[in-house]
Amino acid sequence: MPFGYKMVDGIVTIQQEKAELVRKMFDAYIAGVSLIQMAKDLCKQGIPNANGKPSWNHGSIGKILSNRKYTGDDFYPTIVTEEMFNTVKTCREKKNAELNRNTNYH
Repeated sequence: MPFGYKMVDGIVTIQQEKAELVRKMFDAYIAGVSLIQMAKDLCKQGIPNANGKPSWNHGSIGKILSNRKYTGDDFYPTIVTEEMFNTVKTCREKKNAELNRNTNYH
C-alpha cells in the first residue's frame, strides 16, 4: 500500500496526515528542494516513514514522487492533482537530463 493510504473494510482510504506529507513533498520538489534535503529534513524532524521509523532517503521520496497512484484511479483516491504530478515528473526528467543521468534500467 503506498504511503498515505490504508485499507478500511476492503476500501482504500486516505490517511490525512500522511497524505498532507505527500503533498508537501510534491510542493517542495516543485519549489526546488532536492530529494536528499527532503530526506534529511524528515529524519531530523523524526517523521516516520511507511515502516513507522524516522528513516528516509532520496530513493524512498523519489518513489513517492513517481507513483502515479497518488493522482487517483478506480482503486486509489486522489492525493495530488494530475497537474502537480506531471509538473514534478517534468522537473525530474529535466534534472536527470541536465545531470546526464541514465534512467533506462532495462
